[in-house]
Amino acid sequence: MSEQDDSGEARRLADEAMAQIAEVASRPPPPPAAEVRAGTRRRVALIGLAVGVPTLAFLLVQDFAVGGVRALLQPRLPEAELRLQILSTVNDLVIEIDAFYEDYGELPESLVEVASPSAAGWRYTLVGRDRYRVELTQDGQSVTYDSADDADEVFEEVRQP
Repeated sequence: MSEQDDSGEARRLADEAMAQIAEVASRPPPPPAAEVRAGTRRRVALIGLAVGVPTLAFLLVQDFAVGGVRALLQPRLPEAELRLQILSTVNDLVIEIDAFYEDYGELPESLVEVASPSAAGWRYTLVGRDRYRVELTQDGQSVTYDSADDADEVFEEVRQP
């Protein structure tokens, strides 16, 4: 009986080995290294987009907001120079508005009709049919001109005789 027990044990071990071989053979093969690298590249690209797109959106919003990032990088003018620059800009616009009035016999309804203001901070208000008010605020300084005022007096610093 011992021979029979040994042969039964051998068969059982052989059956177990065959079952293990069949199980290993039925498993899917591991992915090739190229697929693993492509998956990693895909993850890196998605992470880059997840970080980059919101950062770009933030920078664009900041750039189009009042002043934006450029305002942080530009040096500030001394107050006297800034005031002269604002006065000069308002003076140029007043000349354009007055020329529009002379040409068409009426005041423009908006600044777009006479010029495209390059800076933010403009306010143009029609006070009546023949009267208007222009205001430009920049870097905390403001210049307001009312057409009822004498332009030569208001802009004497920037108008040359």
